[in-house]
Parts: sequence; structure tokens; C-alpha cells
Amino acid sequence: MYDRKLIKEIVAEILKEKGHDPVSKPTLHVITSEGVTEDLEEWKSSWHLNWIKPEDVEGLDFPSHALFPHVDQDLFVKSALGLADTAESRCFSKLVSSGTTVHFRLDRSLDWIFTPSEGIPAPYVERLRSYKEVLLSFRVSVLPSGDVLFPPGETSSSPFYYAGKLLTQKEVSEWLYNDIHISKETIVTPLAKDAAREANLTISIEES
Repeated sequence: MYDRKLIKEIVAEILKEKGHDPVSKPTLHVITSEGVTEDLEEWKSSWHLNWIKPEDVEGLDFPSHALFPHVDQDLFVKSALGLADTAESRCFSKLVSSGTTVHFRLDRSLDWIFTPSEGIPAPYVERLRSYKEVLLSFRVSVLPSGDVLFPPGETSSSPFYYAGKLLTQKEVSEWLYNDIHISKETIVTPLAKDAAREANLTISIEES
């Protein structure tokens, strides 16, 4: 009689030594010059995190998902305007141009973009928020500093999951990502399918 538990533990240990995660998770490349940061601890249960310096992206196969974990106003504005004169903004440009789904988690100093802002001139607030809308049109997700992003398939919290019963052209045209996950009960209109095809957006049906 084989000890199945012992065999499983041995296999897991071997995979770990070889650098393979025995639990299948999507890889999220974290783009930062600061190295490993502890504030992404919550993300590890859903993602395999891989830290990369902005200047090192050049030699890699472009990833499916990339996160800029502490986006300051400089990178935020330059990315929206298409400027590429720093390592971070050049990296952003390469990733977006390659079709990578990019995620911005803003520095705490920019959280006011998401909330009512007292004491900040309204035109200034609107200008920064307009840059956020530009980034969303690039299919870049923009998160407040404390948010956690869940990958496709984690339907309870994932921004990739559309929970409505009817998926129309309007929802597809406003979708922020390259993938949209729906339940098998969701009805997809013909115009929604056409819009997804034109936008190179993949519609996937979740089994559960």
C-alpha cells in the first residue's frame, strides 16, 4: 500500500526545488525598481508573483498580465499622454504595445482621484480623472492603493467576470480587459459578439 499523502508531499517538494509552483496560478509580473515588496502579500494566494525591473522587460517574452504596484503622478500622466522618457514609462509603452494586460495600482497620494476631493481645484481634479479615463480606454485597470486584483476565473471578486444575465454591445464596448468571463446562463447578443471580435476581446464561459 502506497502512502499517497507522502508521495504528494515528495512531489511538491521536488517541484518547489526546481522552481515550479505545485499549485497552478496565473503569473503576474510586478514591474518595480524597488524589488520585492511586502504589501502584495494578499495577492500571493491568487497569483504567482514575479518581480521585474522596468529595464529588464526588454529581454523577456511579454507577459499576459503586468502590475505597476506604486504608480505616482509622473507615470500616471505620462502613460495617459503616450510619453516614454523614463524606464517606467518606456516599459509601460512596450507592454501595452505588445498586448499585455496592464494593471496600475496607484500610490496612496493619488487615491483622491477615486473620491470626492475637497480643497483641490475642480478643473485639476477633472483633468487627472480624464487621464484615468484615457488609461481605461487603453484597457489598463486603475486601482486605488489598497485594492487587490483577482485573476480570471475567481468569479466572486474578479473584474474579468461579468455577472449580468445579458451581455450587450454596450457592455463589451466599455469592458476594460482583454477577457470577459460569463456564466453559462448569460445571454450574449449578436452585436456583443461582433463588438468583441472587433476589439480582440475573448468571451469565456465559466463552468461553475
